[in-house]
Amino acid sequence: MRPTLLVLALAFAVRLALGLWLLSAGDQAYVLASDDGDAYVISARHLAFGEPVVFDQRLSQKWQPGQDPASRWPPAYWLFLAAQYRLFGYQHLSTIFLQAALGAAGAVAAYQIAQRLLNKHFALAAGLLVAVSSTLAYLSAALYAEALYIPLLLLAVRLTLSNTNQAALAAGLALGLAEATRPLAIALLPVMAWYSRHNLLPLVAGFAAATAAFVVRDVVTLGYPALFTAGGAAALTDSLAQAPSLAERLTTLFLVGGWAPIADPYLPQPLIHRLAFWLIALGGAVGLIRSPYSGLLMAAAAAIILPALAIGLPLVRYRAPADPLFLIWFAAGIQQASTLLIHKLRVEEASTHGRIQSRARDPVLR
Repeated sequence: MRPTLLVLALAFAVRLALGLWLLSAGDQAYVLASDDGDAYVISARHLAFGEPVVFDQRLSQKWQPGQDPASRWPPAYWLFLAAQYRLFGYQHLSTIFLQAALGAAGAVAAYQIAQRLLNKHFALAAGLLVAVSSTLAYLSAALYAEALYIPLLLLAVRLTLSNTNQAALAAGLALGLAEATRPLAIALLPVMAWYSRHNLLPLVAGFAAATAAFVVRDVVTLGYPALFTAGGAAALTDSLAQAPSLAERLTTLFLVGGWAPIADPYLPQPLIHRLAFWLIALGGAVGLIRSPYSGLLMAAAAAIILPALAIGLPLVRYRAPADPLFLIWFAAGIQQASTLLIHKLRVEEASTHGRIQSRARDPVLR
C-alpha cells in the first residue's frame, strides 16, 4: 500500500505544481499552453453559459463558423470542462486539481501493470518514472484532452489484465469514455477483445454503454455518429498537406520532434540520450516477451501509435498515451541489465574464489 500511495502522491504533486505554475502566467497564457485549449474553453463556455462562439484568427484556422463542436472536437473533454464551469464558474483551479488527480490515478494504474511484469523494486521505479514524467505531467497540467484520455486508456489496459467479467465490463466503459475523448481509442478495442475473448460480451457491453449517449446525440443532431470521426477530417487534411515519409514520421515522433518521456521539454535532452532511452525500452520489451501480459501491452502500444503514424500526425500527444508502457519497458531494460551485471560479478567472484582455493590446496603453489 505504501508504494502505491507514494506513486499516487508524487504524481499528484508534480501535476498540481506544474498546473499552478502554468496558471501563474495568467488566464490567457494558461489556455494557450495547449494546442486546442482555446477551442475547448470556448466550446465548454458555450455549453455551460450559452455564450456565443467568437472566432479569432487562431480559432478560425481550425474551426469553421457554424460547425457543431461535437463534429470538430471529441466531446468528452470539453464536456468535462463545461461541467466544472457550471458548478464553479469559469476558472481553471478545479481543472488543474481534477486533472492532477486523474493523472495520479493513471500513474497508479501504470504501477499496477508494472507489478505484473517486474520485481517489486523495478515496478516501483517504473511507477515513479510515470509519476514524474515531464511529458505526461505537462499533458495533465495544461488543457489537453490527454489529461482525461491517458488515464482512461491506462485504466482500460489495467482492468483487461484482470481477465474477469467485472473487470472486462469496467475496461469497456473506460475505453468507451476514452473513445469519446479521442476517436483513436477505438483501435484498442480489437486488442482488448482478443485478450478478453473469454469475457468479450461484458467488454463490448461496457464500450457500447459508454458511447451510446454520444452516438444517439450525434445521429439525432448531425445525422451521423461524429463521435468516431471528430477531428479526423482536419487531421487528415493536415497530414496530406505535410505529407512526411514514414521514416520522417518515426524520427519526429521518437527522436527529433517529440519530447522524450523523461526530462523534455524542461530539461531538453540531446539526441544520444533520447536514442539510449528508446533502445533500453526496446531491450526491456524484448526481454519480457515470454510474459503472459507482454502480448497485450505490445499490441496496445502499437494500437496507440500506428494510427497516428498512418494518418501522418507525428505529434507527442499522439505518442504520449503509450509512454507509460515505454517507461515500464525502460525499467525492465534496466532490471535486465542489472541482473546480467550481478550474475557476471557473481560468476567472476566464484571463479576467483575457486582459483584461490585451488592454490591453497596445491602444495607446490603453497
